[in-house]
Order: sequence, then structure tokens, then C-alpha cells
Amino acid sequence: MFPKNIIHITHSLNIGGLEVLLLEFLKRIDREKYNPIVCTFSKNGTLIREFQDIGIPVKIVEKRNGIDYTLSMRLATIFKKNKIDLIHTHNIAAWLYATIAKVIARVPHIVHTEHSNVPSDNKRLFIVEKYLARYTDTIIADSERVAEHLIDRQGIPSEKVVTILNGIDIEKYQARIDISKKKEEIGLNQHDLVIGIVARLVPVKNHMCLLKAFSLLRKRLENIKLVIVGDGELRGDLERYVRDNELSKEVFFLGSRRDIPE
Repeated sequence: MFPKNIIHITHSLNIGGLEVLLLEFLKRIDREKYNPIVCTFSKNGTLIREFQDIGIPVKIVEKRNGIDYTLSMRLATIFKKNKIDLIHTHNIAAWLYATIAKVIARVPHIVHTEHSNVPSDNKRLFIVEKYLARYTDTIIADSERVAEHLIDRQGIPSEKVVTILNGIDIEKYQARIDISKKKEEIGLNQHDLVIGIVARLVPVKNHMCLLKAFSLLRKRLENIKLVIVGDGELRGDLERYVRDNELSKEVFFLGSRRDIPE
């Protein structure tokens, strides 16, 4: 039997929890049973090369600003050309455009992973997701809370929802490192008490709350430092807050990193 052709669709392949999770998942997929392809709506993803290095083809189908009326047709062309058996989407935009393309290309199956809840005040997205669920075989929630939200608040039938918790490669975190050397590399002193966060610099992560708490904490504790790993649209605002509150010697922005375990 030939392997099933599966296409994973996501908005971008920049470093983020969703994207890294997909990369780790595809490293372990049974290539005798499944032939995976990844499709992204953005051409500048920093993880594109890592997918290609493990033999996963990456299709770039750029999405235009606003509503892109041509995107579903372009996706449908890819589905037909690659004889796709299953579509797996990973955010609301991918789910919407790929569902329309599924109908056009007559792909038999589509599944969707909900990686976080739709904000409770966004009733429009509630309606959109409930409608898309009609055409979707299975919706995967990455936590019990996300599953409950989908069923209880968005009205998606419970038989469509399955919970699969995110996994991580714990072997990476067994590495022995020289802590003193790593601190020196970052710019920390050996006796510093370090608080760290690894997350995209976007509103939902609420780094500003952390910075405000840290600005109070530093008045009570000596040698305390805050290390912020990640990048995103709010970096300028966060750096401005740090400068305005004279925290530049205590707060370190490391940007996107691929040495998270260290």
C-alpha cells in the first residue's frame, strides 16, 4: 500500500510553540505509512530550512493582506497536484482557506488542531469555527481547557473533539552544560538570581505584566535578572518600557533562540 499523502498547513514557520511542535512531530512520523508536506502562508519562516533538512517538502503559498480570494484556489491546485489524502490545519486562517480548498479539490479528509482558545469576546470567530467544524472530521485540542471551550462555549459537537496534549523531547533537557559559561555568554554575573521566560513577544503572552512585577521585585532583591527569550511584534514596546523604567541593566532580550534547553 502506498503511503498516505498528508499536508500540514500553518500561517508561518517562524519559531513558535505551534511550529516547533509540528517540526518535532514530523521528525517522528512513520514515513512508510505517511508522506508529509508542509504548506505555509509566509515565505520568511526561520524554521523552513529545518523542515527541509529532515526531508519534508515545504510549499509556500503567500497570503495577501486582508481577505485573499485567490488563496483557496491556489491551495486546491497544490492538493490536486500532490494527490492529498488528508489536510491538517494549525490555525484559524489555515482552517478557513484549506476547508474551502478541500471542497474544490475534493480531498476526502481534513483535521484541525486548536492550539489555543479563541478570545471569548470574538463572537465572529466562534461562528466561523462552528461552521468549519461541519466540514472537519476531527478537531484536536491541545489541552482539556481548549476542548471544554470548543464544546461548551463555541458549541462544537463533543464527538468531533479529541484532546491530545503537546509533547516535548525531554532528552534535549538532559544535556550537561557549563552554567557559568552560559551566564557569561548572556551577560549575567555568576551570583545572579535569574528569572526566565520563553515565549513569542505578542499580546497573549502578557510580557508587560511580567515586566511590571519584575520592576517591583528588583526593589526588594539584589542581583536579580530577567531573561526574555523570543521575538515578536511587541519587542519595541517592551524594550521602551525597560528603558523608561531604568531596567536595562537587569532585563536581557535574547531574541529567537534554538538553544532553549541550554
